[in-house]
Formats: sequence, structure tokens, C-alpha cells
Amino acid sequence: AAPSPEAPAINTDPDSNPLLVRPHGSWHVNLLHRARASGFATEWPDLVEYVEEPLLLGRPKGGGAGADDDWDVYAHLCELDRLAEATGVGYALDETLGWSLGSTEGWNLDPERLYDAFARLGATCRCRALILKPSLLGYERAKAFADVARKTGIAAVYTSCFESGVGL
Repeated sequence: AAPSPEAPAINTDPDSNPLLVRPHGSWHVNLLHRARASGFATEWPDLVEYVEEPLLLGRPKGGGAGADDDWDVYAHLCELDRLAEATGVGYALDETLGWSLGSTEGWNLDPERLYDAFARLGATCRCRALILKPSLLGYERAKAFADVARKTGIAAVYTSCFESGVGL
């Protein structure tokens, strides 16, 4: 992926009220066919900035450090890109990035592996944002993912998990 001086702004039109769609892995790749048939791709792209974490495809469910070593992040992104192409709406990554801060049950995706997968996708990548939760990722990993976002021209969206807006 070509370096970008700054990530694109999300929701630059102050008069728009885009929908936040967060299926958190509940969609299935069969939705591709239904999306094409239903007209979702022609009706929704102007209303939805991105769909957050729509598919869970073989992501490790725990296992501690290194649990993602055998997981093919590139294949996961390809499926997400297929869904985005079918619906006309990009996606954001959240849980894909990891959630193991202070836990041996979670898992961590190496930011460099994600960058390499984005680089393989190149200009076809339809990822619009990385959802960064420093309280779950830790500051250093959140910053590393923000660097990946910056280098690939994807927005980095900082948010909280359980804490209030004051905690951010």
C-alpha cells in the first residue's frame, strides 16, 4: 500500500447523519448474494460510512499470545472486500485487531501482519477505518495500528470500550 500523508476524514459533511452499522460478526458471506438482489448497494452507500466488523471468518477465539500465527488475515480481508464490493459499503476493523490486554484468553494481531495484508490488497482494499480502543489494545499497539492506518490511507477512529468519554 502506498504511504499516505494523512488518512481520509470520516463524515466530512456536517449536514449528513450517516448510520453506524455494527453487526460484530453476525453477517455471513451468503449476504453477498442477498445484498446484490436487494439493491442494498444502490440504496445505502450514501447513508453508511462503513460497516464495523461484519464478518468473523476463522478468527481465533482465545489461545493467548501467538494465537493468530496460523490465521490468514489476508483471506479475512478478501472476504470483507467481497462483501464491501457487493454492498457498496466499506468496512471497519475492530475485534479483528485483538482484545487481550491483561488477559491470557484473548489474542493479538500483529500490526505488521495487517499492514502486509493491506499491501497485498493494494488499491482494491475497501477498509475505511480501524477502530482503536487503547484500553483493550494498550497504548503502544493502538499507536502501531494508527501508524498502519496512516500508511495505508485508512482512518484511525479512537474510541472507548467500557469507560466513559471522560476516560478518553
